[in-house]
Amino acid sequence: MVHVLSLVALRHVDEALLSTRAKWFVRASLPSAAILVPVAFFFSALVPDATHANGLIRVAYAGALVLAAGVLPLGVGLLRGRRL
Repeated sequence: MVHVLSLVALRHVDEALLSTRAKWFVRASLPSAAILVPVAFFFSALVPDATHANGLIRVAYAGALVLAAGVLPLGVGLLRGRRL
């Protein structure tokens, strides 16, 4: 699901009214989050007899923060760049 959000959001980056640095950050953060979240779930339960997640599940929280840090400026930039 995060992969689809990443692909759809990347399509709208050029339409957003953002600086070049902010566009670069959004373009880097969205695919990074789409990789971090599933990887965290996979590696947190890698052992076949695991009954709970290990400490690597924290990477999923980091991925969620990266996702929020990328989507928020994109949303603001799209609203600012909207033509009435």
